[in-house]
Parts: sequence; C-alpha cells; structure tokens
Amino acid sequence: MASKEELAAAKRGLQIKDLQRKARIAAWNEYIGFGVSKAGGLAAAVCGGLDLLNPALIPHIPHPEAFLGGGLALLTGKSIVNVLSKLLKASGVG
Repeated sequence: MASKEELAAAKRGLQIKDLQRKARIAAWNEYIGFGVSKAGGLAAAVCGGLDLLNPALIPHIPHPEAFLGGGLALLTGKSIVNVLSKLLKASGVG
C-alpha cells in the first residue's frame, strides 16, 4: 500500500503534466490564431488592392478601401475597427 507522501507526489506529478499540456495547447492556439490573422489580412489586402487598381476584376466588393484597410490592420496587428472607421470616414462613406 502506498504512503500519503507517495500519493501526494503522484498527485503533484499529474498536476504538473496537466499544466504542461494546457501550456502546449495555449501555445498552439496562439500560433494558429496568429497565422490565420496574417493569412486573412494578406488575402483582404490583396483583394482590396486589386479591386482599387482594377474595379472590373473583382466586381462584388462594395468598399475595396475597407478590405484594404482591414487587411493592412490584420497584417500590422492594429485594431481593425479603428482602422476601418477612420478609413471609411476619410472616404466619405461612414
């Protein structure tokens, strides 16, 4: 039969493994979120930029400057809401 000290040590070992697992999951979550935001930002910036250069190329984008601004905001890590509101105010839409 195991002593109280052995049981406590085993419990601490399981708690440490659980904390390590949670830290690994949190790290992967952050890496994936970063990658998705950069990929989405690049796609939005490219779509908005292409539509500004040639409006007939992508006909279904109502405000290409908003796409471009949102994409640049995602790429630079700025607040998308602030960048888009400033951009729309400057273009006379908002």
